[in-house]
Amino acid sequence: MGADGVSGADGLAVIRERAMIFGKRVAILTLVLLVLSPYFVMSSATLLAHSTAALFLMTFLYFILRAQAPAANLLWWPMAGLALGWAGLTRPLAAAAFALPFVSGWPFASGVSTPGKKFWGTALFAVAGLAGLGVFCAYNVALTGRPFTTGYHTYSTLYGTRSISARSRLRAASQYL
Repeated sequence: MGADGVSGADGLAVIRERAMIFGKRVAILTLVLLVLSPYFVMSSATLLAHSTAALFLMTFLYFILRAQAPAANLLWWPMAGLALGWAGLTRPLAAAAFALPFVSGWPFASGVSTPGKKFWGTALFAVAGLAGLGVFCAYNVALTGRPFTTGYHTYSTLYGTRSISARSRLRAASQYL
């Protein structure tokens, strides 16, 4: 699927969530504003990971809203964990920041009425999310030799982005004083 397809799927996911949360009128307004948004249009024309991460984050949000419905199937929980794990493989910090508000209060504020169902749902979510973390660490070990050292870190170490630190900028600026 190309960047255009991912962005189209992003739009559909956003509309589905807005309809679930706020109703049909807000979903239609969101669709119009999304199509007119310069950031959405420009990022959909590139092959960067922003639109892919947004797709999986919106999928996570959809699955977690479905999981917290009172009569929800238990399978929504691991599906949410897998979607979040996949978003973490695409853009790790964005996925962690996006998930923090949802994950931090889950055991206490979940809409699930049965305590056993809440426990098993959270456990299934954690197992699926940790599977994504395992893939992330295995990929980094294969690439860099360390589980939490990404390609970005390796690139900056190899090609010396440390040379543009604040100290070197001050040193360079002091030459002209």
